[in-house]
Amino acid sequence: MPLSEIEQWNNRGRVSVWHYEGFPRNYPGYHLNADPDGCEFLKGLAGRFRSSCFPVGKSFKLVAPTAVQLRVPGCRVKCVPAVRLELRYRPDAPEDHWLIEDREGHLLIEMGLSKLAEFERGIDDILRRTGDWAIHGNSRSLWFWW
Repeated sequence: MPLSEIEQWNNRGRVSVWHYEGFPRNYPGYHLNADPDGCEFLKGLAGRFRSSCFPVGKSFKLVAPTAVQLRVPGCRVKCVPAVRLELRYRPDAPEDHWLIEDREGHLLIEMGLSKLAEFERGIDDILRRTGDWAIHGNSRSLWFWW
């Protein structure tokens, strides 16, 4: 897949990623929600990643989660929204490679092949409103909410 196809795949819809202040025990890790257009953007991006035989990535702006979105997980601790997300796919890494780094609200999520498949399933589950599960690995978790 030409890198230009990933570069030209523009963000549309609402995509939100956040964590709760202090990463409370019952709400660990990061949380992701997107509207239907945001889900289609993420699914399209993941599909383009899957077609690549070399490491690829895309960085894009996020929006703060709405009060309605935050009601789903229902945590009473302060929400800390991320402002930018860089997704990276590493076909050269072990299939279960999973990394989340937070650089002052600028998140990097990097994954291998099996984690990419889990990520795609998570986006599908947001669309079906059957989330409430997370991708786990050697780094923080990413929860999927509808």
